[in-house]
Amino acid sequence: MTSELFPNISLSARLFVYTSNNFLTPTKLEEFSSSLQAFLESWKAHGAMLDASFKLIANRVLLIVVDEKAQTATGCSIDSLNRHLQSSGIDWFSRNWVLHTSSIPTLNGSWDVSDLHDFHEKCRNGTISLDEYTINTNVLTVQEMREKLVQKVSESWHNQML
Repeated sequence: MTSELFPNISLSARLFVYTSNNFLTPTKLEEFSSSLQAFLESWKAHGAMLDASFKLIANRVLLIVVDEKAQTATGCSIDSLNRHLQSSGIDWFSRNWVLHTSSIPTLNGSWDVSDLHDFHEKCRNGTISLDEYTINTNVLTVQEMREKLVQKVSESWHNQML
């Protein structure tokens, strides 16, 4: 399922994962995608172009990949990315959302969304099964994304918090 994401990018490429505070409407999705594409096409680190692209999944999760073989993303370039995301009017910086599903997961399928603390409580009391799937927003590379982006709760970092 995740092998179709960034198929021509190195497995060692760096990955940034952001979760929106809301689902994006088709209009907002189109506006945001256009703006981000333009930004990434001109994104530089120390004057050198960065080889970057993005995917939006579940109308709420943003994956930005940077192949750092030619040029590494620097602190200043990452700051400029974050400023661009902040200027979009979408809150990409709340880390309290968990996307999960009890059905067979697809990246653009239907995902339930829970506040992190509520999610852990519901897992503890059995309202949410440890066999449900979750999107792991802590993956850092394309290889890790392919292996661990979608995991059962019982196999994810959430299990350590229960």
